[in-house]
Amino acid sequence: MRTYLKTCGEDEIVPLVEMLARMERPEARNILIDVLAAIGANHVEVFARRLDHNSSNVVKDMLAIIHRINPDNKISLVARCLDHPNIMIRLEGLKAMAKSDDDVALRFIEKAMQDADLQLRLGAYRALAQKSPARAAPVFVKRMQSDEYLNLDQRERIAVATALGETRTQVALDFLASVFDQSGGLFARNRVSELKAMAIVGLAAMRNVPAFKVLAREVQNKKNGKEIMQAAHKAALRLKEQLEAQRVEGPAHG
Repeated sequence: MRTYLKTCGEDEIVPLVEMLARMERPEARNILIDVLAAIGANHVEVFARRLDHNSSNVVKDMLAIIHRINPDNKISLVARCLDHPNIMIRLEGLKAMAKSDDDVALRFIEKAMQDADLQLRLGAYRALAQKSPARAAPVFVKRMQSDEYLNLDQRERIAVATALGETRTQVALDFLASVFDQSGGLFARNRVSELKAMAIVGLAAMRNVPAFKVLAREVQNKKNGKEIMQAAHKAALRLKEQLEAQRVEGPAHG
């Protein structure tokens, strides 16, 4: 069937796209995606126009076709998904950006960090940390230093701290370690403790020896308060187990 359909000419692209939109069997969809990528290389806009479709399945298929054709403006085409009203489609666009080797994708990932939807912002934090640790670390440090950071939803606070840790950069380590030097008066004590708790989250996400050493040090630091010392202790134990497992399995990364 794939061989037969590839004999279709460019005039059949639109009918085949419409057929794809109605197709339910995954194997049949894959065949049509292969065929459209082969015969539609010079008609990328036909697929790009359907990136605003209401069906996430249709958008996924269009993204797959565009990815296989790999036009010069692929990133700008995929970026259209980030403005779609359907959050699932915006997430598909973000996922495609995260997989891209093009540095231009970083700008769109950073834009997604400002999206109104929490789910997309959380995905953008992870994507930026994985795609460009050196670029991401200062961004997340600045976010954690901002006055509004501790007013964010707890899921977002954790996501930012985790993403910073996952950069495994010296910038991240230095900042997270410096958080424990802070002290607050009667009214600021809770906010300082919360920031220290987030620093522990970030250090745990680093999953390396330098982060473990900071956590182990803070277990003994009575300036932290009992709850922070206990949290640092638990994180240090978990991290120690992870490091030992990495040593058995092979060299640790980062």
